[in-house]
Amino acid sequence: MSKLEHFKKNRKKIAPMILLTLIISGLVYYYLIMETSYTGQAEAVISTNPAEVSGKIVESNIALGQEVKAGDIIAVIDTRDLEYALVQLKLNLEKAIIQNADAQTGQDARAQSSIAAAQAALNGAAAAAEKARQDHEKALALFADSAITESALEAAKLARDTTASNLSAARAQLELAQNNSTGSLTASTSVDILLLESRIAQQEDLIKKCTVTASADGIVISKNYRAGDFVAPGYNIADIAANSEKLLVVYYPKEQISDIQYDKEISFVYNGTEYSGPVKFIDVKPQYTPQDFQTQANKNRESVKIKILIPDNCTIKPGETVKVNL
Repeated sequence: MSKLEHFKKNRKKIAPMILLTLIISGLVYYYLIMETSYTGQAEAVISTNPAEVSGKIVESNIALGQEVKAGDIIAVIDTRDLEYALVQLKLNLEKAIIQNADAQTGQDARAQSSIAAAQAALNGAAAAAEKARQDHEKALALFADSAITESALEAAKLARDTTASNLSAARAQLELAQNNSTGSLTASTSVDILLLESRIAQQEDLIKKCTVTASADGIVISKNYRAGDFVAPGYNIADIAANSEKLLVVYYPKEQISDIQYDKEISFVYNGTEYSGPVKFIDVKPQYTPQDFQTQANKNRESVKIKILIPDNCTIKPGETVKVNL
C-alpha cells in the first residue's frame, strides 16, 4: 500500500485528534494565561484577652461562637486571698492613723499603746505566716504524691507569700513604734500612711483585674481556660474575632508582585455584589501557594501573601472565600 493510500485511509481518524488537540490547547491557554482570578479568604483581626493576675477561675460563661460586646465579662478569677490581704492593709492603715494622732497629741501613754498594738499585730502576722508556711510545705508533699492539683498548690503558695508580706509590714510597724520619738513619729507615720494608702490602691486594682472583660466587640473563636482552671498573668483566656476590622487574604504570584502596591484598590464579588478595598499588607517572604488558595493563576507557583481591607458594608464572615480579580 502506497503512502498516499495509507493517508487517505487514516485521515478520518487524524482529523478528530487534531481537533481535540486544538481544544485542549485552547483550554490550557485560557486557564494558564487568561485566568486571572484568585481565591481570597476573609479573616478577622484577633483580639486577645489575657489575665493580669494569677489565680483560679471561678466563673467563665462564654462559649465558642458567642457574640460579645467590649466590656462583657470573659472570666472571673478568685479574689478571696487578695481581699483578705486588702483587709489586713486597711487594718494597718487604721492603726497608722491612730499612731499618728497619738504622736500629734504628744501622749506617751498612747504611744506605748501603739507599740503594744504593733507588737500584737506582729504576733498575729507571725502566727499566720507560720501556718501558711506549714500548709505550703504539706501541699508540696501532697502534690509530689499527686494527692492535690496544681491549682491547690498555687493557692497554698499565694497564701504563704501574702502572709509573709503582712509579716514584713508588721515588723516595720513595730520598729517604727519602738525607735521613733513622739515628735519624729508624726512625720514617719504620715509617710507610712501614704505608703499604706498606695498599697491599698494597688491591691484594689488587682482585685478589679480579677474580672477579665472583652477587649472588643466580636465573636469568641477560642476559649483556652474554663471555670476551675488556674491561670497565670499574661496567659490568654480567650480570643475574639473583632467586628471592627476584617481582611481578605490572597496569594499572588511573586514574579508579578510589582503590580501590587500598598493602598491599591482591589475589587472582589461577594453574594453578587462587587466591593473593593485597599491593600494593607504585603508579605516580604514568598511561599508555595497553600492548597486552599490555589487557582489556575497561582497553582504550583511561589506566591506572596497580601491582605485587602474589607469595607464595613460587606457582610462576609471570617473563613468565607471569594474570587478576587487582580
